[in-house]
Amino acid sequence: MNNILLHTVLSGCLLFSAHFVCGQNERTGVSFRPGDLYDVGDFRPLDPSLHYNRDFLRDSTYTYEAVRSDSTEEWVLTTRQVHQYNTKGKEQAAVVSVMENNRWEDSYKLEFTYRQETELESAVMFTRDEGHGTDGEWVMRERRIYGYTYSGMQSDLLTERREGERWLPVSLAEYTYNASELKEEYLLYQWSDEILDWQPEERTLYTYEEATDLPASERIQFWDTISGDWINVSRMVFFYDEHANLVEAVKSTWDRDTERFVPVTHTEWSYNHEGLQLNMITVPAEGFDAQAAEGEGAVFSEHNALYSEEGNLNQVVVTEWNEETDDWVPVRFDEHFWSAHTTGTGIPEHTEINCIYANPYTIGLPWNCEGLMRDVQYSFEIFDLTGRLYYADTFKGGDSFRVRRNVPSGIYIAVITGGMDRHAEKVIVR
Repeated sequence: MNNILLHTVLSGCLLFSAHFVCGQNERTGVSFRPGDLYDVGDFRPLDPSLHYNRDFLRDSTYTYEAVRSDSTEEWVLTTRQVHQYNTKGKEQAAVVSVMENNRWEDSYKLEFTYRQETELESAVMFTRDEGHGTDGEWVMRERRIYGYTYSGMQSDLLTERREGERWLPVSLAEYTYNASELKEEYLLYQWSDEILDWQPEERTLYTYEEATDLPASERIQFWDTISGDWINVSRMVFFYDEHANLVEAVKSTWDRDTERFVPVTHTEWSYNHEGLQLNMITVPAEGFDAQAAEGEGAVFSEHNALYSEEGNLNQVVVTEWNEETDDWVPVRFDEHFWSAHTTGTGIPEHTEINCIYANPYTIGLPWNCEGLMRDVQYSFEIFDLTGRLYYADTFKGGDSFRVRRNVPSGIYIAVITGGMDRHAEKVIVR
């Protein structure tokens, strides 16, 4: 369970660049206020005569589950995630609590460390000391250690569990890449106490579209200890629109009798004009027979998202298809809250920044940005649409610069910061 919890929160962490936290929640009028689990820092009043740049960090998420009886239907608050960041906008900690007997009980906490302020180095999971509830001390239970190649690509992920004063191995994931630095294989090992060595368990093989380098498929295989070989389990095939947005995916499972992949589910995505996901719906693939598939289910499900004017994800409603009522039934509701982060230098704003580059962009081609201060050092960062940092570098204003390391094909947000400047724009990477 700990592995699942850790992966769930890590995959949801939104990391942006910022300097000072200003304690004004973007949304008001709510009946609960986040922030009681950690010290959010010294908030200073903002002088409107100064030049400021705003960004947002997700400070909390509240999850509701639908509860129904014969006569009523209501949302019940069940879970809370609260996030803490450092002055660079990197997430330092996340605390997950569950609602029990009308009070919050801490479930677990994650603490993060970084290498060179950009690469995630470790994530440690804590739970409360048993028998002391929320008042008990945090006790280390599990940690993940991240390794990278010389070019900054993730090479491995070691998971360990805490036993007494020692860390013991649990699992090891290794990543390999092709000549274009696109992920080619994910290989997962589990530690065996019997042979005191790593045992292969699962692997994922990746393919890409030749023209765009967009992911084309993912194939999952399990290691069969009897035959000493890899056995197919499932496959996902992806399809994109003209803007490189993922619009369709088909999941198939391996049929050992016919030795072929059989389609199970079909998923579609829709986007707004800014490229933000609005809807994801999953339905059984055409011709799928659940009973004939040895219990492999294909549940109708739909995710609908609402965003603020700033593009922050505010709400996600998850529904499932009810065959008895022949209708969509809500099952979960996530509400996200964001805090405004503000940077300032006390220098009036100057000329608007305008960057000239090829868009869609090919790695290695130059960027030329007008309006930057000469000889001022700027940082250049590339984030995906979930806020994950893919690339970071520095350059001096007035100079051209290039992305010098591979970034997978897709849609990203490029952010330039330095001095009193901050500039962001959407970039399509071929």
